[in-house]
Amino acid sequence: MRRNIIGEDGDLSCLFCQNSNESVIHSLFRCLRVDEIWKTCYAWLGVKIAFRYSVDEHYWQYRIPLENTAWVLWNNRNSIVFNGGHFDKQKIVQEIMFQSWTWIKEFDKSFSYSFVQWSMNSGLCLLGQ
Repeated sequence: MRRNIIGEDGDLSCLFCQNSNESVIHSLFRCLRVDEIWKTCYAWLGVKIAFRYSVDEHYWQYRIPLENTAWVLWNNRNSIVFNGGHFDKQKIVQEIMFQSWTWIKEFDKSFSYSFVQWSMNSGLCLLGQ
C-alpha cells in the first residue's frame, strides 16, 4: 500500500484473497472475495449490475451505501493488518447494512424507514417507496 505497511514477512499479497498484490483498487473493487460482497450489496440494494471496475455508474443514487461499503472494507482490511482480524463476508455485509442505514438516517431527516425495512429492501427505501 502507499503507506508502506507490509506484513512482518514482507508479503505484499492481498489480505483478503492472498492471490494478487495488494493495492487500494484491488482491495476495494477487484479482489474476488470483495467482489462477492459488492454483488451481495447490489442484490440487497436491488441493483441488477455489478461494476467491479468503475465506481461512477450508480454513484449518486446509491452514494451512501457505496461509500459505506468501501469504508467498511477498508476498516476490515485495517483490522486484519493491525488487530489480527479475519475476512468474514457475512459480518462485513451486516456492518455495511447497519452503517449505511445509520448514515442515511443522520444525513436525511425525512428518511423514516426502520432498520428491518432497510435490511429487507433498501432499494425501495432509497427510491422513497
